[in-house]
Amino acid sequence: MRRTGLTLLLAYLLQVGAVAAQGSTDYAALHGVFKASSAVTGFERLLAIPKIQSKNPDVPADSIAIVIKARGGDIAVPIDRQGRATFPLSDALIAENPRVVSNQPAGSLRVSLVVEVKPPAHVRVSFAELAQAMVDVEAAMRALGNDYQGGAIEGLEFRFDPAARAQMSISGSEREDLLVADPNGRVFLRRDGPARSKDAMVAFSAPPHQVLPRVSNQP
Repeated sequence: MRRTGLTLLLAYLLQVGAVAAQGSTDYAALHGVFKASSAVTGFERLLAIPKIQSKNPDVPADSIAIVIKARGGDIAVPIDRQGRATFPLSDALIAENPRVVSNQPAGSLRVSLVVEVKPPAHVRVSFAELAQAMVDVEAAMRALGNDYQGGAIEGLEFRFDPAARAQMSISGSEREDLLVADPNGRVFLRRDGPARSKDAMVAFSAPPHQVLPRVSNQP
């Protein structure tokens, strides 16, 4: 029997035990995750988003302070409200491998590289374009290595402003499929299903702001 286990983000998680005065991690431990994002830059349909977040959902990401204690002076790592982090990549810092400290308790941080699909530039796009994006995600997972590989891509989750009450139509040569966003503004487009022919067109009633690959873990 097939076991269904869905994850919305392709994320390789590196546990970080970093806290000022209590513990820290080194630069090389974090560098690997952020450096891996360069493997995705060759895929024009994809985004690689490094994030630093707390395992505690009550801790806002932008309250997390990460500082690289380099010989030339402290280097602060900017983190926005969504946890997106701008981590400096430097051969000189790799050679030095300074300590990296945080204002959070040891072992409480999660560092991830999230692979997303760029939202369509227009409210009408070919299904073939979205299908190629799913192929690109799978290729990116292989390029990132074994730590990033998961199950097959089942489809794409489109996220809209909930107030837009968005709809998505898939029109093929023989039939049309209509999908309606849930109360949270999410619509899931399966890779296989009605009206998924090569000539099908996908139309949105409102522009999506985020597109997440959905992965099915195989038993």
